[in-house]
Amino acid sequence: MKIKNYSLLFNNILGLAVLLSGWSFASPRAAAQACPAQTIDGVTVISSVSFQNFQLNITTAEVATEGSTQNAVDNLVSCNNANSTNIVSNANDIATNSTNIVSNANDIATNSTNIVSNANDIATNSTNIVSNANDIATNSTNIVSNANDIATNSTNIVSNANDIATNSTNIATNAADIADLKQDVKELRAGVASVIAMDNAEPELRPGHRFGIGVGFGTFQDETALGAAAKFLFTDPNSTGTAVTFKGSAGWGLNEDTFSAGAGLGISF
Repeated sequence: MKIKNYSLLFNNILGLAVLLSGWSFASPRAAAQACPAQTIDGVTVISSVSFQNFQLNITTAEVATEGSTQNAVDNLVSCNNANSTNIVSNANDIATNSTNIVSNANDIATNSTNIVSNANDIATNSTNIVSNANDIATNSTNIVSNANDIATNSTNIVSNANDIATNSTNIATNAADIADLKQDVKELRAGVASVIAMDNAEPELRPGHRFGIGVGFGTFQDETALGAAAKFLFTDPNSTGTAVTFKGSAGWGLNEDTFSAGAGLGISF
């Protein structure tokens, strides 16, 4: 008989001895595994093989013949190798999980910090929301007030537009009137100058003369005028009785196109 997997020969021979004796043997393993029941020469000799809590538990039912021992041993070795592979895989998974647990712990710490920061931000935002709500309420009130003021201003603007139109008409009228008044003032000044000129144009009637002519000059403010006067005696100039005299005078403005005239009748007795 040739025995394979010499690296596990001692354990397998020990296991076979246990099988033949009906004893149980414990060997450390990483996790619960189970190997199928083994038969030798058609007879079940290994009813159960399992690994539980790092213990190899083998229970035998009958003694096998030597000729079939190799197959049973090979099957046990194969099952043992599979369990060893699983243990290595589990060890790698445990190492990976340990790394992930550390990473998760760091992430949890970071998240905790972020949660505190977010809580502070939420509190700040809540305060800002309340402040904004108050500002919005104030703005709403101001908007209503502004709307009323705008409506009032619109009415006043229409009224002012009408008043402005009326004032524009009145201003144009007043401007024309003022221009006329200025012209009238100039003419009045020229008239005053003419009166002064006519007053100074006093004709002289000497004894024995019945007709006389006089010329005068007058000025008032910035206006100047010339005046002329004539006097006529209707009665005998040599008579000592009643005398009737007629006088007429006229004046012309030199700055403005004005004309003034006057006449009078005098009686002496």
